[in-house]
Amino acid sequence: LANPTKLQVSTFTTRPPTGFGLVQRSRDQSDFEDFEDLYERRPSAWIEPKGDWGPGAVELVEIPSGRESNDNIVAFWRPAQGLAAGHPAEFAYRLTWLTRPGMPKGLGEVVATRSGASLDGKRRVFVLDIVGAGDKTNGLSVDLSASAGKISNVALTSNTAMHGLRASFEVEPNNADLIEMRLRIVRGDHPVSETWLYRWTAP
Repeated sequence: LANPTKLQVSTFTTRPPTGFGLVQRSRDQSDFEDFEDLYERRPSAWIEPKGDWGPGAVELVEIPSGRESNDNIVAFWRPAQGLAAGHPAEFAYRLTWLTRPGMPKGLGEVVATRSGASLDGKRRVFVLDIVGAGDKTNGLSVDLSASAGKISNVALTSNTAMHGLRASFEVEPNNADLIEMRLRIVRGDHPVSETWLYRWTAP
């Protein structure tokens, strides 16, 4: 998530998910240094659809904002056919307020994402730290894709300091204004980490 300079809309999945929501992972007071609003204590809302919602998608909207008091990031389910005026629509769901939803057992979690310019300024360098999938790279590979640009220098190494893994790669935008990237760590066809999604926009 980011506070973009332009409106950003991302679309995920084409069928009703088992659950979705905006989840806040930062829980340390030092992440916010705000003694009034106590952002680190705020719960996340998790939606679990019940019954058949039909085709549609989860949409994430990130709205530019110059004030922290504006709630500028939202996620919601959007039916593929839309909602017709004057006709009822019913959606059953379970809403849970919680610190964070449980991760499937055995899946690694991306705990840090870092990005910066390459030395020549032509590419973006990404470094991801992952914990919960062990620190051995034997038999593991990086499953990575990008909607535009050229990917290079993909690497997976042990991060012994965190008892985890570190994935890194570079992307050359090739004049693209927007690149959506997707990464996970796999053993064969079996994922051993959660799926990391990232939207890069040209400055």
